[in-house]
Amino acid sequence: MSEEMICHFGKHEGERMGEIPSGYLRWAIENIDPVPLPKYRKNEDGTSKSIEEVNQMEADMRSFLSEAEDELKRREEDGE
Repeated sequence: MSEEMICHFGKHEGERMGEIPSGYLRWAIENIDPVPLPKYRKNEDGTSKSIEEVNQMEADMRSFLSEAEDELKRREEDGE
């Protein structure tokens, strides 16, 4: 990975992938559905986000979960 991913949500928002505890990465992989819930499909003013915005949110979450899997594999290979 050329640039380490930054978490964009939740408890570890703003942290680099390598700084996030393995337990949280496992939890995210096992529990997070990348499709945004209806409440996240709206803007702060209550208007609906565009299809493109919702699709981008899903793509970002899929990317995060994929990177989390890769990071866990790397840690296992390194004996961490």
